Amino acid sequence: MKIIDYLKVLYHYCIIDKNTSKFIDFNKDFWSKNNNKVNQNRIILVDFFDWYPWILIWSLFANFLSKKYKARIGYFYFPLYESPLAKHNFFLRVRKKIYNSFNAYEILNEINFKTNKRKIQFYKKIFKKKIRSKSDLLNFSYKGIEFGDLIYDSYLRVTLKPTLINLNDKLIEDLFIRALINFNEIEKIFKKYDVKSVISSHTCYFQYGLVARCAFKKKIPVYCSRGTSQGRKRLGMQLADKKTLRYFDPYHNYKKIFNSLNIKEKRKNIKIGKQIIQNRFSGSYGKYLPHMKNWNEQDKNLVENFKLEKNKKKYVIYSHCFWDYVHKFRHSIFYDFQHWIEETIKILQKKKNIQIFIKPHPNDYQNNIKTLKLIKNKYPEIIILSNVHNLNYITKLKPELVISVYGTVGHELPLKKIPVLNAGDNHHVSFNFCLTAKNYKDYKNKILNIDYYKKQINFNKEDIYKFCYMHYHYFYTLYDRENLINDDMFSFDDISKSNSSRNLIKFVKNFDQIYKNFNKYSEKLFKDTKK
Repeated sequence: MKIIDYLKVLYHYCIIDKNTSKFIDFNKDFWSKNNNKVNQNRIILVDFFDWYPWILIWSLFANFLSKKYKARIGYFYFPLYESPLAKHNFFLRVRKKIYNSFNAYEILNEINFKTNKRKIQFYKKIFKKKIRSKSDLLNFSYKGIEFGDLIYDSYLRVTLKPTLINLNDKLIEDLFIRALINFNEIEKIFKKYDVKSVISSHTCYFQYGLVARCAFKKKIPVYCSRGTSQGRKRLGMQLADKKTLRYFDPYHNYKKIFNSLNIKEKRKNIKIGKQIIQNRFSGSYGKYLPHMKNWNEQDKNLVENFKLEKNKKKYVIYSHCFWDYVHKFRHSIFYDFQHWIEETIKILQKKKNIQIFIKPHPNDYQNNIKTLKLIKNKYPEIIILSNVHNLNYITKLKPELVISVYGTVGHELPLKKIPVLNAGDNHHVSFNFCLTAKNYKDYKNKILNIDYYKKQINFNKEDIYKFCYMHYHYFYTLYDRENLINDDMFSFDDISKSNSSRNLIKFVKNFDQIYKNFNKYSEKLFKDTKK
């Protein structure tokens, strides 16, 4: 990190500037006047997360829930990265004052946890006894709550490694022990207080997901921030799915929900879904995938540096970001994405006269391409394509099969009657316009016998339109979000400005309208929660 960037970070964490001071004073004044009597034993748990657009929304929603449940607000803090700025309370002082200003006070802070050598040794013994393979780690549960996958994903995230190579890695043991210590403290809070709701930034990684899973176990509603483009667009709140234990919409019920609509609504919504997917093939992602770069003319005429062998069948593996929330869905066939890609190549090598392509994930390209180059060193026959997400280019390749774990290609390429195989649970499971493998044996069988399984795919365009409507439009527009929430009031287009004090003061200046609208939105969401 450059010195000037580091100084900016220090300033953000340590200095209460004029804008922040005005925001804090405004909040104290407003929420003291609008503070209702609460039952001190009842608590709304809110994530102590450093992202102002979400903090602004949470300040409203936490107080809305506080009023509904007559509960006080307590924040929880478990740092994802153990940097000096995250491990010392001094660097949390500005954020603490911001949270305190809207009546949120510390209830769980990992920095303050006291443990001893005896307890650590006890948890080390659990690790040595229970964790003898990656499968053991991924399936680890404690006191009836599974969270081994959260630990595994935290390891990949903090190290930016594509896989866990060795269980003797001290960091994985340390993270395991941390997770158990944190779980113990979280359990105490759930026993001591009547937790009415949880507001969290994520349900992944044990630093966030442990609180959520404890709440799920007790059938306590978990709300997460809704948003795209790094939490700056299409903002709002969503009720995490208690069936998947994740902050997804209920993708397993997409088809059922769509079918419950009346005929007029279905016709209208199919047109919306059709427009979404057609725009995708014209190179425009719009508000539905704002983090993706639209194609330019050069992208459309992309020429790859490889020889296309016409007599060979083409297989395309759509890679994912190797370290970002790998176990996103209910079940996955492979330990991680590196394991998945290498095992897939080994299966494909059993076929003759083929070319194997890997399409890199478009985000965090430099880190991901390093791993793909290492894989290519082991399997030199593979061809690494550009990371530009040009669907028309892939369509022209006429692949025999496209393989993903849960990528958007699962609903994009079937529009062109290209078969897609997903390696585990994914957003598309409610429909059958693509294939989903149940286990490794099934996965291997489908790859080696794709001619047979392709006949089982229903390349129904209307189903793809229905999926696109449900996935990209329906849930984002619930509770009259489009009319009641103006993203500009919570964030800037510029990501650096979004987490600056300018965002806080803009919120204050527009507070009356924001407060009025967001309460209407929250009432609708809360009513749906109670169903």
